[in-house]
Amino acid sequence: MKREQQLRLLATARARREQQAAARATAARAAANQQRQQLAELEAWQADYRQNGPIVRQDRPVSVAELNRWRQFVSGMDGVINQQREMLAESEAGLAASIEDWRHKAVASQAIDTLRKRLDAEQLQLELQSEQEDQDDRAGHGASRREER
Repeated sequence: MKREQQLRLLATARARREQQAAARATAARAAANQQRQQLAELEAWQADYRQNGPIVRQDRPVSVAELNRWRQFVSGMDGVINQQREMLAESEAGLAASIEDWRHKAVASQAIDTLRKRLDAEQLQLELQSEQEDQDDRAGHGASRREER
């Protein structure tokens, strides 16, 4: 197999890997955005509940049992929000890793493309030199024949 064909195959494989890495990065970005949105919704809901919840809005005295249930619920919400923050941190770490992987694959693809272009230019230069030598040989033979006459 010629070097050109090998490079073409390698470039195709690298381009495919780069596209797959880009797709993984896009999916990771979507997951992180979804986690961010869910966290924002939970925090907004919690803030609203703390300001306008059933315990806060009552004009009558609240029993200890009601207050404890409300505190347990708010504490549970804190736990859910903390869990969501952890999930977001994991998603963002996955996104960063996916982007880094995609960048490495893009650099590798670019390097192969650059090498292919360089080799194509060298091949063209060799062909031009060969054609020039052929023309010089033909011109030299024509001149020597004229001198012989």
